[in-house]
Amino acid sequence: MSWYDSVRRQAPVVAKPLKNETPATPQPQEQAPTQGPTGMPTRDEFVTAPGKGPNILPMDVPPLAQQHSQQVADAYLKGGAMAATTKLRELVQAQPALDTAYVNDLIRMSQPTLQQVGADMGFRVSKNKDDSKTSNITHDTLNALAQVAERAGPEGQKALGKALADGLPDNNELNQFDDVLKDMKAKNALGAALLGGATVTELQASGKTKAAKELQLDHKPLDYQGQWKPGQKLSEANSAHATNTQSDFNKAVEEGKNWVEGDLQMKKEGGMEMSHDEFDPKLPFQEWLAKGKALGVGMKIDVKLDAFKDDPVKKEAAVKEMVNQVVASGIPSERLMFSVNPTEARWVREALGDKLPNAIMGVNVPNGELTNQTVEEMKQHIADNAPRPVSLIVRYMDIKNASPELIQALKNEKATISVWNDPGDISPLIEQADDVVSETKKLKERGVDGMVDIRKSDSLAVAAGKSKALYEGAKDVASDVKDSVVSGFKSTVSFGKWK
Repeated sequence: MSWYDSVRRQAPVVAKPLKNETPATPQPQEQAPTQGPTGMPTRDEFVTAPGKGPNILPMDVPPLAQQHSQQVADAYLKGGAMAATTKLRELVQAQPALDTAYVNDLIRMSQPTLQQVGADMGFRVSKNKDDSKTSNITHDTLNALAQVAERAGPEGQKALGKALADGLPDNNELNQFDDVLKDMKAKNALGAALLGGATVTELQASGKTKAAKELQLDHKPLDYQGQWKPGQKLSEANSAHATNTQSDFNKAVEEGKNWVEGDLQMKKEGGMEMSHDEFDPKLPFQEWLAKGKALGVGMKIDVKLDAFKDDPVKKEAAVKEMVNQVVASGIPSERLMFSVNPTEARWVREALGDKLPNAIMGVNVPNGELTNQTVEEMKQHIADNAPRPVSLIVRYMDIKNASPELIQALKNEKATISVWNDPGDISPLIEQADDVVSETKKLKERGVDGMVDIRKSDSLAVAAGKSKALYEGAKDVASDVKDSVVSGFKSTVSFGKWK
């Protein structure tokens, strides 16, 4: 045991509660409300008044969390901060991915231990004590807490950030603490954003401006109300396409997206996952939902289920099971969109009943030129889904040249229009990043008022498109030459006959 560990473990502040007694806990700054505000249907995901964070945690804690908090306290006394946070992560990850209430409760009951962990981290910063080859206390402690933050709700995230902020000194040099959080972004961008962001927010709240400013160089303050808030217009959505893998989701977090889209498929061995032919390991559906819930972003579920494309009975059952899982997830309805065809939309409606009333039904418009017939068909689908909000999802190449009048008729004053593109399409090409901004602006000027998710064309598509253009151009030139030769020959023959 090192000298440092011996000193810290003999410190006068002891995190371990007495056996069979409720651990001592700090009083929350505000009395927890008995009911979450309107629009946030679950206790663990409520949104508070603007400018305020959530209360630390409610006082009604079930026995399981109380029992497990004792294990966290025992682990601290045996092995310090690293052992305690490792145990905390182990307990959290043993529960279902979407059991946010349990995670919040466990964090609540473990507050005395977490405060001591925060004090340990602050002591290491103030003494400039870095990890060694044989001891990774700072690295392992922060990584474990980040993974816990991924499963927590806003209240739990706030509590984790506060424990660290209370322990940190108000210095503009945080030594290895901020280095570990910065390096974490490469492998666990979500955990780093949540833990680092919550710590920044709590440092600011406690008046530790120097430390907050230093940590804010790499981490935005965490908004406990989420990235996507009730009442926002769909046109404000900044969506990440195909977040089906850990790396894709990390990229969305790094880019600050407020919506994520994923493709729902069935696994061969059973169960649901997010997949669109990626090589990396796919995220299980429950884990994908949990990540989006923790980040507070909008979530667009693109229903594929290709395994059942020729079996409508099994596909209907799978769609309804998906809906049941979404309802049980506790994700607010304002943060959900189902991307479906008209038949799948009916299945979703039947499974939802009156649940998730503000979830958007994203009805995919059939590929092809938009016509008056398309308008009439979509009017019926909008009526079928009323009073739920509807967004008609149209392919970019089909709406690119549509008139503003046709776009307005398609919306029928009751729906929004969302647009997507396939970067692999060789026409129409979007060759530069600036083209995405320009084309998005043009679409909005012509009446597109939903989620615009168009991306820069793949390099192979650009090359193929240009090759095709050259080929078509060469064909046109050859045709013109042929026509000219034939015409000249005919003229010569006619002239000969005339003579």
